[in-house]
Amino acid sequence: MISSTDILEATGLKSTKTLTRWHQKGIIPAPMVRTHPSGRGKIAYWPEWVLEFCVGLVQLQKEGHSLLSAARTLNTQRVLDNMDQALAGPSVAQMFNGMQVPLSEGRQVPLMDVIRALLVSEVRSITTDEALLAVLNKKLGEKSGLDQAINFFYSGHNMVLCLSDSEARFVPDFLLPSTILNPESGWGKSVVVVPFASAIRRVFPEMLDGLDWKHRISQAPKIWVHEHDALMEYLFMAGGPRGYEVLREVSAVIAEARDEDRREATGG
Repeated sequence: MISSTDILEATGLKSTKTLTRWHQKGIIPAPMVRTHPSGRGKIAYWPEWVLEFCVGLVQLQKEGHSLLSAARTLNTQRVLDNMDQALAGPSVAQMFNGMQVPLSEGRQVPLMDVIRALLVSEVRSITTDEALLAVLNKKLGEKSGLDQAINFFYSGHNMVLCLSDSEARFVPDFLLPSTILNPESGWGKSVVVVPFASAIRRVFPEMLDGLDWKHRISQAPKIWVHEHDALMEYLFMAGGPRGYEVLREVSAVIAEARDEDRREATGG
């Protein structure tokens, strides 16, 4: 913590009334008021960042900024600096790479190796195709692939492992229809899809604690349909003989159909 005296000395301000006015305007936080070290009277204290912030306010005002403009400029820079510090710090995957898991016989193994083994176990519970397992092992041997999946997972994406006889890829679930399950994607005759969270939950349910599941990124319930000269977007909900019902009353025209789309839609 820094005192109002420290701020006055660093900025050249003449009175604490200026600091009082600034925190009343919401430009700096309200101070913590404590007994003066001398035992007589009171003195205000602020977080350490306020000192540099006030120095910046005074300097920008000397350069022609209004008080509000100076405060906005400095707050924007503080946000950018905080983002840079966060990005420079270790990612979730980097932290996992340094963790060890104790085994019953007293040995310890890297946590990332355990996660790789869990994913292999999930795939083996679905298929015994050695070609698929070979592709999976190659993918899991690429450090960046699994690291990225973990980082995306902890940032709110529901990641899934997609596996064919020629490729393995971690993708968010909402990309499955367009990038994997699309018949034009070239992923081959069959695709094995393994939810990333289910593999983690089996052995490490505590690793899911603290995740903000209410704000997880997921696929929107929408369908795009070519109808004559337009590309229509419909919402859908579960139910009906097909397992879902298209909500046509909330439809929207997304785009005009291209010539080839129009021919396909009309059978021409």
